[in-house]
Amino acid sequence: GLHGAIEYCTDLFNETTIIRMGKHFKMLLSSIIKLPQQKIGKLVMITEAEKKQLLVEFLNNGEDYPKDKTIVDLFEEQSNKTPDAIAVVFEEEHLTYKQLNERANQLGHYLRSRGVKEETRVPICIERSVEMFIGILGILKSGGAYVPIDPEYPSLRIKYMLEDAGSAILISSKESRLKLQISEGTEVVELDGDWKTISTQLRDNLQTNIQPNHLAYVIYTSGSTGRPKGVMIEHKSIVHYLTNSKTSYINEKQNGSGSFIHLSYTFDASLTAMFMPLISGKSVILGSKHGLEVFEDSNLYKYAPYDFIKITPLHLELLQPTAKNIDGDWLTKKLVIGGEALHFSQFSYLVERGIDVEIINEYGPTEATVGCSTYGFKTSGDNEGIINNIPIGKPIDNMQLYIVDESNSLLPVGVVGEMCIGGAGLARGYLNLADLTAEKFIQNPFSNEPGSKIYKTGDLCRWQPDGNVEYLGRKDDQVKIRGYRIELAEIESILQQCDLVNQAVVLVKEDKEGNKKLIGYV
Repeated sequence: GLHGAIEYCTDLFNETTIIRMGKHFKMLLSSIIKLPQQKIGKLVMITEAEKKQLLVEFLNNGEDYPKDKTIVDLFEEQSNKTPDAIAVVFEEEHLTYKQLNERANQLGHYLRSRGVKEETRVPICIERSVEMFIGILGILKSGGAYVPIDPEYPSLRIKYMLEDAGSAILISSKESRLKLQISEGTEVVELDGDWKTISTQLRDNLQTNIQPNHLAYVIYTSGSTGRPKGVMIEHKSIVHYLTNSKTSYINEKQNGSGSFIHLSYTFDASLTAMFMPLISGKSVILGSKHGLEVFEDSNLYKYAPYDFIKITPLHLELLQPTAKNIDGDWLTKKLVIGGEALHFSQFSYLVERGIDVEIINEYGPTEATVGCSTYGFKTSGDNEGIINNIPIGKPIDNMQLYIVDESNSLLPVGVVGEMCIGGAGLARGYLNLADLTAEKFIQNPFSNEPGSKIYKTGDLCRWQPDGNVEYLGRKDDQVKIRGYRIELAEIESILQQCDLVNQAVVLVKEDKEGNKKLIGYV
């Protein structure tokens, strides 16, 4: 029987095929078929029972959501329900839902008059302000897709993004316009300087033909070629995320504010804090501080408690001073954490001080629309099992997670492979990068649905027996710092453009607190 099995295996084996086996059998097989042991064990053939577990039991999460709605529909419906409620606060300024809706309408009408329509990409480069919200919603109401650009970006990066977006019109302000290199023929709308003209437009909701499959936004992430790449997200994907039962973080029974935003609007994690309150009748408090002072805004305390605060693991350290001498409730009962791997030491101060908070560890690349899996726990609970590794959890409704080998075959519980994502939150692809889109968004081999795709993340993960997923790192040299995806090759490429540099290497180093820093060697 062993001899026959080996003959059968010899026919099957090549560099990408194998059968699960014990180490002694692997050694024996290696010696007989003359194949290195490291190539025996690459792939795992799974049983029908395991296949059912991976494709049915772990992914049985289909739930209905408003497939016929856009983000504009959801906001306008809420504005009609709570017109006088405070929608946005920045420093000493605030807007009610009615005021925000009407001003966004005026901008939307103006943009339509300037040629913006469905699928038009409209960059917005503006500092933190209530105008930032007016600009984003105005673009969406006009039918366009907003392209957020941080005015603090290097000028060459801004220039490339504007050229890549290819729009004849963009939104800015008097202050941020000074950072822009505008090509001839591009119209710049200054929300402060041009508001006198914009305010003559109608305040009524626009009558457009925006469909769920139209673009809502394009967010740029780091690219290994030295140029950032734009991820295209449709209305249906962001609506799916915001209305998902697993990512609905609003507490309708609580009278406090919805969220406090400290993250840049160019980081897709900010969409949770920006839009989720605005489709729920809650207030969004936009922080005015930057860098290490992000949580020193007096409004952080003034408008607490919050239904949730969206935060990266690194920013947890900056929140620590707010947890001292707590007598009563803290800022929030719920922290939604994403952007990079979460470690117990980063929030242990909450446990030590007896502050009861629900923590949601949310995982998801930009290409899967903010978040596609969650793992929740309480700081007051028994957390012995997560001290060494906190799972990224189970897929949210209507999302599918697959862990595969190099030939895109399913891997069973406990075996490390590449995370692939499918489902309602998947991006359309990369702007102006058809080859990369075809490489990363491939046909879903596990679905019979026409046109179904999966996104190959490059993240190494494995299933746990309870259906949670454990994150184990990257296949490539992409890193996460303060939640931002950074391709080390992008920085190396830029360094090597200098005539004085023959070769450059960029590494990530951690200090004793686990904070990551980029170091370049030339």
